[in-house]
Amino acid sequence: MNIQYLSRRTAAVNLLCGFLIACFSSAHLIAVTVRRIRLKIPAWVEGEPHAMIAGVPYDFRIYSLLLFGSVILVGALITIRASLGIARGDAEARRRSMRAMVMVLATVIPVMPMQDAAPILIVPAAVCLAVVAGSKGKSKAKGQKSNVKSACRDGDTPTSPLLTFDSL
Repeated sequence: MNIQYLSRRTAAVNLLCGFLIACFSSAHLIAVTVRRIRLKIPAWVEGEPHAMIAGVPYDFRIYSLLLFGSVILVGALITIRASLGIARGDAEARRRSMRAMVMVLATVIPVMPMQDAAPILIVPAAVCLAVVAGSKGKSKAKGQKSNVKSACRDGDTPTSPLLTFDSL
């Protein structure tokens, strides 16, 4: 099979998995926030540090739920951003995506015994990690920059936002 075809297929799987994880983590963040704001029910035990912000209870539980969703969302966004580089065969983009999916898995797997919905995030992260790890990317020598001109479309310049999209 053509290497370019494999890179594009890998990028498509990477993009799809990242998008699914981003959607689920966004839904988590919205649900947690809306539920806490609407119900205004404190979830702390006596003696636990807490605060009321504009009449909404704020404690470690809400903090940890929002942090959990944010970490997963950041991992998904890094993966989505790496898709363009993966399609070009960039090894660094592959590494960024794999690190992001390992971060998602390391965050979600420990909560699996407490959360029946954990496989919704674990499956796409594991699929993405397996597909991206199994693909081959072009290696760059240390300090060597990628060939930006080959990625330019008509009228684009090397400084256009399209070309800086996947650089972190």
